[in-house]
Parts: sequence; structure tokens; C-alpha cells
Amino acid sequence: MAVIKRICLAVSVVMAVGCTPEGSDDDDVISIDDPQGGEMAVQGMGGAEAMGGIEGMGGSAMPPPVVEPPEPILVPEFGRAAERLFPIHARRSDGLSHPRDLEFDPNSPGDLWVVDRDWDGNIVVFDADQADARVERMRDMAASHFMEEVSSVAFGGNGNFGTCQESRNGLDGLGFEDDFMGPVLWSADLMIHCNVNQAEGGSLNGSHLDMLHQSPLCMGMAAETDNAYYVADGANGHVVRYDFNRPHVPGGDDHSDGEVTRYPDLSFTRVPDIPSHMEMLGDDLYYVDTGTGTIKVADMTTGSAAGRLQSRTEPLARFDRYTGVSVRTFADGLDTPSGLLVTDERVFVSLPLTGEIVAFELDGTEIQRIDTGPPGVMGLAMGPQGRIWYTNAYEGTVHVIEHSPAEQPVAPNLDRPMAGGCMYPEWTRDVGVGHVLPPYQWNAARQAGGAASTLSTLDMHCGADWADVSVIVFVLVAEWSPWLDEYVAYVDALAPRIEDAGGRVVFVGAQDRNGGGSTARPRIG
Repeated sequence: MAVIKRICLAVSVVMAVGCTPEGSDDDDVISIDDPQGGEMAVQGMGGAEAMGGIEGMGGSAMPPPVVEPPEPILVPEFGRAAERLFPIHARRSDGLSHPRDLEFDPNSPGDLWVVDRDWDGNIVVFDADQADARVERMRDMAASHFMEEVSSVAFGGNGNFGTCQESRNGLDGLGFEDDFMGPVLWSADLMIHCNVNQAEGGSLNGSHLDMLHQSPLCMGMAAETDNAYYVADGANGHVVRYDFNRPHVPGGDDHSDGEVTRYPDLSFTRVPDIPSHMEMLGDDLYYVDTGTGTIKVADMTTGSAAGRLQSRTEPLARFDRYTGVSVRTFADGLDTPSGLLVTDERVFVSLPLTGEIVAFELDGTEIQRIDTGPPGVMGLAMGPQGRIWYTNAYEGTVHVIEHSPAEQPVAPNLDRPMAGGCMYPEWTRDVGVGHVLPPYQWNAARQAGGAASTLSTLDMHCGADWADVSVIVFVLVAEWSPWLDEYVAYVDALAPRIEDAGGRVVFVGAQDRNGGGSTARPRIG
């Protein structure tokens, strides 16, 4: 038989797909990804009738690819849909269960802190933007009070951070709920946080720096300055400002210098298990009103004192309320919003029930919304490289939105490789059904008998050894599959019948036991 100029490559995990030599009406094609990269992707495995032929394999010229104009970038943090990825940077195996908020430490900007409701603690992803990021899980010995049902985290600029707890002080079900709850101040110094006063029965209660107790069911938190924070008081349905002033010793209980101011005009409606996050931009407090589906903005330079209040739970240096604060609706009609990220140019809001993140102009105009996948997206944070990080509470994961320019189609390569007088057809990197495979080559392959060899698509197109081959079955070998040995043995047993029918089987390492790129060499069988 003459050398076949039109070759079909079939990629198979469970089946082989055939095609016929040049001149037939049934030119069935499956394309593969770059073998030099160690991975292949199945393209168009819909059966022979559903697949089209490769143009140009018999010497006919393939027209240059049509390059569509790129999708416009509406939000730089989102990038283009075709280039957008949501890789996981922390998961359940790192200790996460129900993470609801996250924030980077401004004094160690590569370190990402994530708080988890289910076990009343946090993890730190050190050097989160790096490939060798390290994750450490931390839980204070007294977390069943100081971080019970933690909903939110916010960093001040002084090495401290605060957390809010969606709790009524039930001590993880071991106590009676008495509403003795509110925001907690912690040190980001790991020589202190979850490190000092961790022995049971000591005179000091864990590593917390301070706590004030006027806001049970606290749903969100934003840093103002130093040790002052705004919180979303879920039990009372409005925003409250706390200033811890000078913290007590780690694990202490002196709250007498604390200042608390209620803002009843800044109302919101709590939805259980969905935090209402908040952020400061200058003097403006942006906060999520989850129950009404709105984002509100309050000018915290407005309003005036409207009377003192009496604390029934602890002595305070100040406890009062402010009214007449200017507040406006920034955006409405949102489906149960939760996460909030405010930058100098845009505002981002997460919708946990739909899995979407929505971007707005600073005037409240919606720019774009993207679907991150499964529901559960809650806390949002801006990373040091300008990328958005978020938690998915329902999946127990932390993600980052990545986007890189997709490889664009290139003009046909006119310097096509040759073998003897046989020239490889024109090709582009636009690999897929209806396109010619690039001249791939494996430099380490083995014949069925174990002899070392090379393998290339030029050999398949021009080589005399492949002249009688009308279909090539690529079997992707994923070493993590529990059925790998049985399947390879099954295909091996079919190989003689495939060869008798004009086919050839090539086993290709696709992934190793951990899901990474395999170093397994192609084997021709």
C-alpha cells in the first residue's frame, strides 16, 4: 500500500475511533494536545459521523486561520473569560472546613489569613502567591469563646487584627447562650497568636489581646485605624464602632478602656451563616445588607451624639449612639450578597447562592459579573499582585482569580519538516477537529518489545513503517486510576485485532499518581 498522506489520530481512554485513507468520504479526526508537554486532551470524541476531516493532509493547502478579535477586558481583575482560571490555594486537606473570610496581613503582605467557622480557628497561607506556599492551621485553646462561629476578619495597620463571631456564646454547645459576645482583637505576631497561654487551667485565657461584648451574632468587620473597628451587629441589626484602645495582656480580661458607639441609622438584616462584610474607603464605610440584597455607603464624618447607653455586661470608658449619619444605597437587587472588596477604582461583591462575583464602578454602575463555579463564594481580598482571592465556604476552599493571555493562533509554518521527499502538511497551533496536528515528537519512546525509539507525527505521515496504518489509537495512561492495570491489559489484548484492521496502539503517560505531569514514556504496541 502506498504511503498514506491523510492520517487520523485517535485519543482513547475507553474506546478507539477509526478513519479511512485518503480518498474516502469518511475522514474522522481526533486531535491531541502537545505531547512534549506531557499531557493530551481529547477533542471531539463524538463518533465517526460527528467528526470532520483534516484539510491539507494530502498536499492541499489549508487556508490561514481566522483570528477573531479578542474579547474586550471590562474588569482587569477578571480578565477575559477564555483566559480566566480559579485555582485552589487551600482546601480541606489544609484544615479548612467552612472558611468565610480572608485577608492579607498588611505588614507581611504575602501572608493570607483565612478564618473558618466550623472549628473556630484560622489558617495562614505563607507566601500565598508563591509556588512553594506553606499552610499552617491555628486554633487558640479558648477559641470556643473568642473565635466561636467566626464570620469575618480585618487587619489594622499596627500588627493586630480583629475577628467577629456569629455566636451567642454557646461555647460550641457546651454552655448556655447568654449573648456575652462581640469582636475580638488578636496579634498577628505568631510568637503570641495561638502560642502563649495555651495550657488548660492557667490564670490567663488564651492568646487574644482584647474583647468587647456588645454585639452577639456579629456578621462583618472593617478596620478603621489602630485598634478601632466597625462591625455588623446581627443581634441588633445595625453597625457598631468599637475601639479597644490599649489592649490588655494576652489572655487578660480588663475591658475598662473600651469604647463602643452604636449607629442605628446604619441598619442591615442578618441572614444566618452568610456574613455581611464591610470595607472602609477613606471616610466612607461600605457595608453589605445581606437580607435586603443591597450595598450601602455611610459617610462616617456625619452624624452626632444622641445619648449615652448603659452597658449591662462590662465596664466601658464610653458607650453611646450616633444618629443623623448620611447613608445611601450603592447597589440593590442583589441575590443575598456577602463578600465585599473596595478598591480605589472598583467595588466587588460576592453572591454565595449563585457563586458569582460582581464588579461595580464607584458610582454604583454594574460593570460585569463572573461565575466562579459552585455556590459558596463569600470573603474577598486583594492580593499583593493585584489578584482577587476568595473563599468558598461550601466547598472548603480558597481560590484566586488568574488570567493570562491565551496563546493566539499563528500563521501556517511554511518551513514544514520533511522526511525524504515527503513534506509534512501545513499546520498551526490552533489544535482541534478540522486542523492539522503540529509536527509533534517524543524523544523517548519504546517499541512493544522494549527497544528504545523515537516517535513523531512526521513518522506517522511519511514513514514507510506506518504506510499500512489507517488509524492510530493513543491510550492516555493516568497512573492514579485504580483501574489502570486492568485497562492497559485489556487494550493490550485488543492490540493484535486493532493492527489486523490497519491500526496501531500508542500508550502515552498523561498524569502521575498525584495528578501531575507524567514522566512515563510513550510505548508503541
